[in-house]
Amino acid sequence: MRDTLGIEDLEPLSPLIHLQQGWNIISTPITLDANRDSLNEVLFGLDWTVAYTFCGATQQWVLLNGAHILRPCGAVYINIQEEGTGQIVPDSGISAPPSKELHYRWNLISLASLEGMDVELH
Repeated sequence: MRDTLGIEDLEPLSPLIHLQQGWNIISTPITLDANRDSLNEVLFGLDWTVAYTFCGATQQWVLLNGAHILRPCGAVYINIQEEGTGQIVPDSGISAPPSKELHYRWNLISLASLEGMDVELH
């Protein structure tokens, strides 16, 4: 099927988040579908024990629950009981590139990409 511009329909973008057992940082660089934007919805079927975010304004860790909404550029530090996969379902509307106000001192922010990045400790 083709649209009026002659562009072929593409498969919808729904990247997976691969999580290892133990502590992970998860985030989204895009606005998520309103029906699939909470921790419980993104990590459906995964067993996680505790999740935190860091508030740059107060310089404090904040304990989260499963209803926490994942927002672009936000980041969540989460403990996963068993390796698994979550799914990001983008909002179907058009949105501006994400931004986040950063505060003096510490901030926890996301990678502005849908591609993962490995980190090696030396």
